Amino acid sequence: MPKVNKRKAQAQSASSVIRKEEEEKDVESFEEKLKEHEVEETSVEEEDDDEDEEEYIPEKDDTLLMERYSWSKSEWIVISQKFSAVQLTSKIFKGINYEQITHSCFNLSKFTFMTSGSCQSVSNKNNCSSYRYTAELIPLIHSFTNLKELRLNISGNNNNDIDLLNGHYLKQRILINDFKFHICLTNNDLDRCTNSILSTWDSFSVGLHKIKVLNSVRYYLFSLPYQFERLSLSSNFLQYKTNSDNKNLIETWKNVKHIVFDPDLSSYSSDIFSYIKNFFINVNEITIHRVFLLDNFNLNNNRYKEQICERIEILNIHYIKNNLLCKYVILLMPNIKELKLPNYKNLLEITNGFHDMDLFQIFKKIKILEFLFDNNEIVVKPKEFYDYLLEIKHL
Repeated sequence: MPKVNKRKAQAQSASSVIRKEEEEKDVESFEEKLKEHEVEETSVEEEDDDEDEEEYIPEKDDTLLMERYSWSKSEWIVISQKFSAVQLTSKIFKGINYEQITHSCFNLSKFTFMTSGSCQSVSNKNNCSSYRYTAELIPLIHSFTNLKELRLNISGNNNNDIDLLNGHYLKQRILINDFKFHICLTNNDLDRCTNSILSTWDSFSVGLHKIKVLNSVRYYLFSLPYQFERLSLSSNFLQYKTNSDNKNLIETWKNVKHIVFDPDLSSYSSDIFSYIKNFFINVNEITIHRVFLLDNFNLNNNRYKEQICERIEILNIHYIKNNLLCKYVILLMPNIKELKLPNYKNLLEITNGFHDMDLFQIFKKIKILEFLFDNNEIVVKPKEFYDYLLEIKHL
């Protein structure tokens, strides 16, 4: 054998040994992490019963909650051996080499994948995940040969993912019936017809609404009844279309606890709050993002008193430029106990320097007040601040 080929063969052999050792180390390291998970689960039981100490063995219905960006093949193998259910909540999922994955690696019966939840900008799509779902996530799911239950709550902006709106496409690749999803997809390709999209979901009950965002179209597609606790809305939500015959809207939305008003260049209808009051019976938190407009709101005609969302306890306002509109929204929710505002200056303007008596009746019951983007170096709040927010002790 020529010296060059001999050296090459030795180098390849050494490289193979190194990779094998690294993979074994990965498995050992990850198994240690799983043991920590098991110890946490058993700590409470050990305190209650020291006499009958038993080693904790993960049951088949145990769910592993994973929050990181990259997972190696060896780690997936360990996971599939120890757990039957996995929930992923990373914003961007990467690091899988699909050429190395074999179907025998995966025994999962339940899989949940969630991204950040909403697109928080009308002009910068980078706030949405740029993850390629059709190229990466769908092949991964297809590898779970024992999968019985799938939950996807995802948002993205990749034009190549337009097939996610096609029910026929997903049915061919996700061969299970227990499939619940919410897909928010921003696309600058052709505007798809709503009825055309719905026609591809003949095996599932779904709802769909869409909006124009500058030069793009944002689609909101979700299975019904809605499965998740968090729901993102657009200004066209009240015009959503469905292929479902179910008219029980309370049943449709009973799982929703947190509503997010996504940023929009069009005005939301004031009727949206009546809809929330009547049909979202378990919602107790509302988040409003940067661009929020509301049609026909008028503080003088007391219309807001007819549309009060009494169940809302947490109000998260990222930004509302119109202080009167901000006041109107707060008045809709007289029982809020936690309020998040952009900054201290915003609070001063909304409350008219802590002299607005309409808001006083609401603010005096607030127990938690946060400033989301507070760059003001305020060390001591004035006496009027604490007189106005009677439940606030220290901030």
